[in-house]
Amino acid sequence: VIGVVQHVSSTLSIRRKSDNKDIPKRDITIADES
Repeated sequence: VIGVVQHVSSTLSIRRKSDNKDIPKRDITIADES
């Protein structure tokens, strides 16, 4: 993907159902020329 990062959120924690382990999650918004 060739694009520009517009926004990066702070790290959130989600819990995996299979073993109740916390996993870090971050949302990233990327834009391209289209």
